[in-house]
Amino acid sequence: MKPVEIKSSTIATTTAVQASSAIRSDAMVLPEAAQIALVPSEQKQLEECEIIIASGWNNFVKVGRALATIRDQKLYRQRFTSFEEYCTAKWHYTRYYAYRLIDAAQTTQVLLTIVNILPPTNEAQVRPLIGLGPEEAKTAWTNAVKAAEGKPITAKLVLAAARPFRLGLAEQAAKQSVRGVPSRPAGGARTQPDTSWITVASYRIRDVSALLKQANALVGESDSALRSTASSGEISAIHQKAQGKLKEAIEALEWLL
Repeated sequence: MKPVEIKSSTIATTTAVQASSAIRSDAMVLPEAAQIALVPSEQKQLEECEIIIASGWNNFVKVGRALATIRDQKLYRQRFTSFEEYCTAKWHYTRYYAYRLIDAAQTTQVLLTIVNILPPTNEAQVRPLIGLGPEEAKTAWTNAVKAAEGKPITAKLVLAAARPFRLGLAEQAAKQSVRGVPSRPAGGARTQPDTSWITVASYRIRDVSALLKQANALVGESDSALRSTASSGEISAIHQKAQGKLKEAIEALEWLL
């Protein structure tokens, strides 16, 4: 993916001032090793990317592009030794989550080339398509939109539409493994990291693990609330959160089937 040029004129002045102030006030520990300083134009580009990431949590395409720009141009190098370290320290993103956002943005760009078809509106809709070749992703998305019949396009619908293509990738990977050939997704090699079905599946397994841990923590919180003076409404809210996490975990497991 080519680096994305983000012009400061596209960002609202008020948001830019607020986000820039927040970025500059962040306390960061500089690594001991000397780093290569950014030139003024790179520093400006880094700040513009970070403004987007800070203010665009719901716009996963812009966030993914901004992260890709920082990664590809190594705009993190003045303060951090790696892109992964930057994501963890600056945004509290895990490596696989940051790359998932990047891959989701790339996949969405492919889907935006489809004529007369509704585009994705959130990252969850795109997850099942990550790792597919461009034409396969477009076909799966088109089928999911048609299956929705005008209703919301859920991640479950996209998952069902993508499953035949993912099964094909799994079979291809198995055959290549038997022959001792490294697996890679249909459609050719992709930019780092490798987004073969096996790699994407590992991301989903980690998602399941994280969601189950969160659900377990909420169950413990619920037990504590029951032994305290918490109201029934507060306890019910905790239960709903736990159920939500379990539902997400189940959906993530279904993605692997």
